[in-house]
Amino acid sequence: MPLTDLNHFLVIAKDIEASRRFYVDALGMREGDRPWAPFPGYWLAIGSHVCVHLACASNDEQLLAYFERKPGASPAGSGAVDHIAFFASGLVEFEERFTRLSIPMRRRSLPQSGLEQIFISDPDGVSIELNFPNQ
Repeated sequence: MPLTDLNHFLVIAKDIEASRRFYVDALGMREGDRPWAPFPGYWLAIGSHVCVHLACASNDEQLLAYFERKPGASPAGSGAVDHIAFFASGLVEFEERFTRLSIPMRRRSLPQSGLEQIFISDPDGVSIELNFPNQ
């Protein structure tokens, strides 16, 4: 029984509105319909596919119970994830957008893989890798 698709990843954000703006304004995602949850948050989509779930790091009793955490506990997850990667198009447009939004970026060329990459970080330090196929 194989895996069939990535459903989503959850970011527990210190400032949920700053994170929402980052994923919408910087990466071009859109807010999607969010299924019921006992705490506030956002579902963010690429096209019709929801891939990011945002929740706010807080001592809200329902949030803590849902994630089985104690008050004051670190919002860190169950393991280390180095980065989240997306395929993208419009390399120059992304570079211009990140510059306009004052988002630090670093670029890497992988000619042997036929890719150009941009690395940025979201407001909580989650590394985002954007992969652009060489034309």
